[in-house]
Amino acid sequence: MTCVFVACLFLLSGSLFFILPHSDGQPVSVSAYFENEQDRVNVNKAPAAELMCLEGIGEKRAQAIISYREANGPFSCAEDLENVTGISDGILEKIRDDITF
Repeated sequence: MTCVFVACLFLLSGSLFFILPHSDGQPVSVSAYFENEQDRVNVNKAPAAELMCLEGIGEKRAQAIISYREANGPFSCAEDLENVTGISDGILEKIRDDITF
């Protein structure tokens, strides 16, 4: 059952990538589609599947975010994510405009 769920998520995430338009061969930031902060991914509430929609966040990093927030409480700012194993400055900069708290 878990394998089927993961396979569905993989296929869904792959198909979403191809639906989004690209400019100059580069993926357009998810934030380009947001009209307001309510459309951003709330890193304090989002399940793994939603976190995985963020650029550079795969299954392991999504689970690390969830584990960290469960152990340490909610994130208050983007820089708090740097305390999560696997979240580097580069990844934080890629997702900064796509997240909320």
